Amino acid sequence: MKRLLFVGPVEKYFVREMLRGLALEGRFMQAWTVRTHAVPESAEAWKLLLKQVQPDAIVAHAHLNADERLVLQRRGRPLVLLETTQPVEALRLAVDGEAIGRQAADYFLEHQFHQFAYAGYAGRPAFEQRGEAFRQRLEQAGFPVRIIQLDPAQDASPPLAAGRLQRLAADLHRLPAAPCAVFCGNDEIAALLLEICQRENIRVPHELAVLGVNNDSLFCCLCYPPLSSIRLPYRELGRLAAERLLRWRPDFAREDHVLTLPPCEVVERQSTSLQRINDPVVLRAVDYMVTHLDEPFPMQKLRRYTGVSTPTLMKRFRTHLQMTPIAQLRQLRIQRAKRLLLDPHKELRQVARECGFRRTEHFLATFKQLAGETVTSYCKEHVPAPVS
Repeated sequence: MKRLLFVGPVEKYFVREMLRGLALEGRFMQAWTVRTHAVPESAEAWKLLLKQVQPDAIVAHAHLNADERLVLQRRGRPLVLLETTQPVEALRLAVDGEAIGRQAADYFLEHQFHQFAYAGYAGRPAFEQRGEAFRQRLEQAGFPVRIIQLDPAQDASPPLAAGRLQRLAADLHRLPAAPCAVFCGNDEIAALLLEICQRENIRVPHELAVLGVNNDSLFCCLCYPPLSSIRLPYRELGRLAAERLLRWRPDFAREDHVLTLPPCEVVERQSTSLQRINDPVVLRAVDYMVTHLDEPFPMQKLRRYTGVSTPTLMKRFRTHLQMTPIAQLRQLRIQRAKRLLLDPHKELRQVARECGFRRTEHFLATFKQLAGETVTSYCKEHVPAPVS
């Protein structure tokens, strides 16, 4: 079997999701073994790691300096870099940062906010790209955006010194009149702002609505109030890496060969929604559903995750959402399908699979029942014609 070396911070939620995407590609796992490793600290450490593993291909989620890039490019093996803006001779797979910013802006506009701010790390291209797209979309709609710049060296690892907390608290107090919608470059920044809001008695979401990016459901639910976040297609990035390695071509290793995926849906929780789900069991169940929409979903999985019986779960869903768990799951799947159908590069069976339907016929019937129209009519109305 071939050997794949996957390099990245495996302790991070988004990296584990990428690995799950690799693992879900059955044909890939039949032909490859996968070894994971933390990011080497120098070019020499990279050389030693490659000598020890002797990989047939490398997938890395890492920021590489010039010497490290030379080490990897001289290997002559397939190289896939995840979420990097560096001009490297490798296949680069990433989430569209501009689309993330636009989705955040559109979400807040749909919820009729009129005051806006963006909080992100200064000097980090991915954060600047998200913030700039957010600002441009809102300014096109006639709204200014206040920018809160954080220092990645000092603000990225809470707890922060008292002086920095006071500076960030002052930034929040200087934001436009409530309610102000704040888009944060990632969930960690959003969690920091929520902590400051608690300290400063700023009501969330009544005075400040906070939206993050990444949607690690456990992390988001540990925030107070639970954090709304944009879910990114990390599993799909892993699947795409596996698919490209299975049919690798030399032209994949070009500096301009970058494949981007759009962000997924906004997972709404209490940090942006005045319509709260006050039952923690129901909130936990819905979060689990959103994170696992592409998987088979027997009821016993939900029971184990929430720790309550099926009758209790059914009763709580009917009380707080006026529907059963299965009905909620079907609605969430069709909501995701509507977004995925807007991507002209996705085949119908792929959309069905990513929404948890094993048979395309079942997906088509469910879509028609819940959306009130066929997939064909929906696409004719909402999907733009390709440019010739």
